Amino acid sequence: MVLNMSMEKITYVIKGKGASDDAVSCSVMLEVLHSLANLSTPLIHGVIFLFNGAEENILQASHGFITQHPWAQQVRAFVNLEASGVGGKELVFQTGPENPWLVQAYVRAAVHPFASVVGQDIFQSGLIPSDTDFCIFRDFGNIPGIDLAFIENGFLYHTKYDTPDRIHINSIQRAGDNILSVLKHLVMSDELADFSEYRHGNMVFFDMLGLMMVAYPAHVGTVINYMAVIATVVHLGKKCMLTSSVAGWYLCDLMCAVFLLVLSWIFSLLAVLFVALLVTLMGRSMFWYTHFYAGVCLYGSAAVSIILWTHTLAKNQCYWLFFDSSLLLWCFVLLIFTHSGWCSAYVPMMMVVFPLICKLLLTKLFRARGPSHMSLYLRPHAGTSLSSWSFGDGTLQFNRSREYVIFYSHGLDLLPPKSSDVSPDEGLISLAITAHYFSGSNGRSSPF
Repeated sequence: MVLNMSMEKITYVIKGKGASDDAVSCSVMLEVLHSLANLSTPLIHGVIFLFNGAEENILQASHGFITQHPWAQQVRAFVNLEASGVGGKELVFQTGPENPWLVQAYVRAAVHPFASVVGQDIFQSGLIPSDTDFCIFRDFGNIPGIDLAFIENGFLYHTKYDTPDRIHINSIQRAGDNILSVLKHLVMSDELADFSEYRHGNMVFFDMLGLMMVAYPAHVGTVINYMAVIATVVHLGKKCMLTSSVAGWYLCDLMCAVFLLVLSWIFSLLAVLFVALLVTLMGRSMFWYTHFYAGVCLYGSAAVSIILWTHTLAKNQCYWLFFDSSLLLWCFVLLIFTHSGWCSAYVPMMMVVFPLICKLLLTKLFRARGPSHMSLYLRPHAGTSLSSWSFGDGTLQFNRSREYVIFYSHGLDLLPPKSSDVSPDEGLISLAITAHYFSGSNGRSSPF
């Protein structure tokens, strides 16, 4: 087992710079070494503590170790300590390749879990133009491992402000607890001796607010994702399995709602770009990097305002289909992610599954049950008369849905009943309501 970190220039660290990259990892490794050396129980597998340099000029030191050092042939797995920020939590942003037992070890042993497969998909997609020693061990040694990095306060990374006073003791303690616990679990495990039978397969993993880890095999995630897609298709398909005219109107309105939803996203993106342009012209384009909440308030408020504005303008057009349109769009994203083999497909999966479950449960709970037609009988009491009547002849209203609603009221203003007695003892009017159940299909009377 290898525990690896890359030191920057010694003179740079001595001058008080490079505290997070990578003096913190160096101190954590020394403390872990001290703890393991004083264990009363002997370790099943050996641990190599690798302090290497020459990172900034294409990772030469780690390459030299894994390709030329005699110990390299005995290495079965590694944990790499990195930094892309100053302090904060250490994020597990890469694992593997394959070897799901490494993720399972982190899930079982990490005291303060903080991991996400989203970071792995983004980093391995090439969107971030950088590499770590993880890539060297993986590509040149064919060795699986875990890659961790401090990610908070990235605006201080690789600057003269990366000093020890900006790193909290709790951050160092947290990293030490996690790494020591995970390393002890790995060197005591049977998988490290021969991991060939545990090699195949990837894992979907993420933490729940730093309290617990959720991890399951990627092939199980694929099944869950496709089941979510099927459930969405069934939910939307049931509304299309009506008469041809009603289904046609539903599909037309659904496409209209999808168009409005996508349009709101496009307008929100344009609003954010416009705000970014204004901030750039003011010479403060990177101010949000120092204060993350400021970026959320500025750009987030602009995006949310445009989305709300678009929905407000379109509330009279297919507003009742915005849930279905949002579900359809997220289902489309889920299908693309799953087909591409991205483990981060769990994000759109949750955007589909949880709203759909809530919708079905709430619909079942609040579904109106009872008769479709009602008759009212009103009898004014003695001394009371009705001054107006709000019920007209009644016309059948068609609202382009599968339901036909008969409105007996035309919305006329109803004046209060008049009584000669200011304070009657027995009320003003008696009201009776009767319900009628009609069998057969809904019909619409022909116009006169």
